Amino acid sequence: MQPDRPRRPRGARAAVIAGLLTVALAACAPTVWEPVNVTVGDLELSLEAPRDSTVEDGSLGAPGCVDARASVYAGSKVRSNLTIATASADGACPDERPLNGRFPSWGAVDQLPQDAVAVDLDVAAGASAYQFTVVYTECTNFCTDYDRPVTFVELADGRTFFTTGYELSDATLTRMVDSIALVS
Repeated sequence: MQPDRPRRPRGARAAVIAGLLTVALAACAPTVWEPVNVTVGDLELSLEAPRDSTVEDGSLGAPGCVDARASVYAGSKVRSNLTIATASADGACPDERPLNGRFPSWGAVDQLPQDAVAVDLDVAAGASAYQFTVVYTECTNFCTDYDRPVTFVELADGRTFFTTGYELSDATLTRMVDSIALVS
């Protein structure tokens, strides 16, 4: 004779399975992309970003190392963002150590690291673009290094800007950067 076992109410298993399927399908849902306008100093740029993204003043670099900056926080992710910044050649800090909130900046092509690679990026007619990686370090009780991809763009009129991604997937970062276009 079987001992009495508590019985689950009918349909409880089906409800659990339906809930798990809903969560799994939501996690697999494609990202919905929307155009976003970003003003960085005298530059007006547009790019594609995940739905519900917000644009805020960025927090990148040492004080005085950038002229202007803005961050596009990707969708509902709290910290995931693409920061876009401008720096003059004279005010940039290309040798700044990327540590605990400090980050280098670049205002001219000749300030880029030697491993910067020219890339095709359709920002505006006559623009040139370069990509490289900066190893950023955060230290509290111990230190952790993060690769931070950087894209530097020089426009035909000599204005420049650079981007860096933080906690974005490679696919999201690539789509956001590849979609950047000069509005004015």
